[in-house]
Amino acid sequence: MKINIWIITDGKRGHEKQSEELVFSLKKKLKVNLVKINVRSFFLEFFNLIFFGKNSYKRDLRPNLIIGAGHKTHLAILLNKIKYGGKAIVIMKPSIPLFFFDLVIIPSHDKIFPKKNIFITNGPITSIVNKHKHKEHKGLILLGGPSKNFEWDDDKILSNIKFISSSFPNKKITIGSSRRTPKSLIEKLKKLNQRNLKFVDHNHTSDKWIKKEIDKSRYSWVTQDSISMLYELIASGSLVTCIELKEKNNKFRNLFEELYLNKVINLSTKQENRLKTNPKKISEADKCSNYIIKNFID
Repeated sequence: MKINIWIITDGKRGHEKQSEELVFSLKKKLKVNLVKINVRSFFLEFFNLIFFGKNSYKRDLRPNLIIGAGHKTHLAILLNKIKYGGKAIVIMKPSIPLFFFDLVIIPSHDKIFPKKNIFITNGPITSIVNKHKHKEHKGLILLGGPSKNFEWDDDKILSNIKFISSSFPNKKITIGSSRRTPKSLIEKLKKLNQRNLKFVDHNHTSDKWIKKEIDKSRYSWVTQDSISMLYELIASGSLVTCIELKEKNNKFRNLFEELYLNKVINLSTKQENRLKTNPKKISEADKCSNYIIKNFID
């Protein structure tokens, strides 16, 4: 069976990646025609349709599923559903009331009451699973950047990295930045002269590169602002330590405490050799796609 899927994107890579992971999982089980629609271009199209009667969408690709993540995509998802049909699926808690959507995919840390149109995931959507390919000598540090939930301190991050380097002198540790990592810290990382550290700028990496590094790194560290990367590392079975940051609010405080108390992660201020590896062989993306196929695909 072949289905048409429209992804509505807001230009933020983290949001688009979750939609893509879900579609990638659906593609493993179904034949899919995929259309990506940027929110900005959509509203230009919508304006032209309303005021000038022009419409450039392909009518033979009317959607079976319309998927999006991020607040800016919500209205576009619903307008497309009204105009072209299909099931409206939103990833993460929307700013619009939940009952407008056919399916809302929400991570468990949002603490929302289950409803008929809600699917709860264990963290953000990812296709990563434990492939049991970790190399004992390999480590990985993933850096986020300034966010609305945590304060960022270049010097504190750099101090943590130096501590990791000195604590694991026999490990080969790769440091990966992200689009949010400040240029000021990137410049300092480029000048680091630690024998066991290798810095790789995010401009020279890809999603495939990150997945390969995650698959083979026995030890990993990630800054506290990077929730998606944290869950990808957990899912991979790596031994994960969260590099703590000063909180601007307590939105995620219970999440980190719960993961720590359940021995899923270490915290940088509470370094202990007490972690459990995660053996799961089904990804959050596969869980979601199985549910969608069962409930929304005829």
